[in-house]
Amino acid sequence: RMDTALLHSLRADLTAADFRASAIGSLLGQADSARLRGVFVPASRVLDARGRHPLHTLVRVFLLGESVSHADLDAAFPSLQAEGALKLGLVAEVTAPEKAASEPMLRAVLSLNPVDIVDSHLDAPAEWWLISDLDDQLRRGPARPDHVMGVGGATRSLIAQAAPGAVARALDLGTGCGVVALHLALRSEHVVATDASERALTLAAANAELNELADRIEFRAGSLFEPVAGETFDLVLTNPPFVITP
Repeated sequence: RMDTALLHSLRADLTAADFRASAIGSLLGQADSARLRGVFVPASRVLDARGRHPLHTLVRVFLLGESVSHADLDAAFPSLQAEGALKLGLVAEVTAPEKAASEPMLRAVLSLNPVDIVDSHLDAPAEWWLISDLDDQLRRGPARPDHVMGVGGATRSLIAQAAPGAVARALDLGTGCGVVALHLALRSEHVVATDASERALTLAAANAELNELADRIEFRAGSLFEPVAGETFDLVLTNPPFVITP
């Protein structure tokens, strides 16, 4: 599991920087639509014209895939600091070959994405931060075998169709990054989230902690229904793997 104290520091820093989808949209304007299509140059130009600010740095690192200095990330994460981000595995040090003697820069190795997701249980979209693996535009290489996806269209469709009523016990089968489990936690005091991937469970547990829903979700390792054999649930949601890829 990721360090709980560091996750609490991360949450405080993200809140202070207003690292939210709405704030990022206001900052980037039309360039944000291009960013969501995988075109990053317009957003980078907007930030170049705005100067340094914690929100700007976080957008550069986690949404545009740019490298920043330790000092800039320290300023963006005053509680967590760059060292804490390294310990959480959010970033890694990189050095350009032509600048081997210079101070290493920091680049994201995990996605830290602010998401707004509509849920029939809520009057307004849920505003959460989700840690997952980097998508194709930011990864700079092949996906690892235990790649953990973020929020895609299938997940949003599933959540939008989930029954809004409260239930006693709920199950998220194959939780991945844990976003479905977070939504089930809005409906149930006891959620069980399972996955065959230990790495997925680590990221999902981090997301539950980051979004203050960890006390409602129990994570279990195992394939399909094996971790909950003999148990019953009032609501079961699953977004199973459907893309055949290494």
